[in-house]
Amino acid sequence: MILENTGSSDEFCGILTEYAANETFEKVAGVGLQANMILYLRNEYNLSNASGAYILSLWGAISYFMPILGAFISDSYLGRFSVIAYGTVISLLVSEFYIFLFLLYLFIAMINLKIVDCGLQYQ
Repeated sequence: MILENTGSSDEFCGILTEYAANETFEKVAGVGLQANMILYLRNEYNLSNASGAYILSLWGAISYFMPILGAFISDSYLGRFSVIAYGTVISLLVSEFYIFLFLLYLFIAMINLKIVDCGLQYQ
């Protein structure tokens, strides 16, 4: 079997550039979050820098480990396609719920609108 190159090198470079930019911005956001979170834990919860760093390292470890645990559970016990179907339904329900809340907010805002008479006379 001979593999043929179906895309150009410009396409590959564009995809690689987008991936690198995405990873770079993700790391910058993560570092900024950690610095701000240390300040928040120190000022609002009166924790030491060491305690704040320990909490953030636990948070990072759990954040990186949970997708692996979730993938194992979904593949082993629930099945790949059923998990995709459940995730799609939950995602749609959540997005529909937020759309419902937004429309409810607009409806309540429209009910509370009052027409104010400016005293202008039209002929």
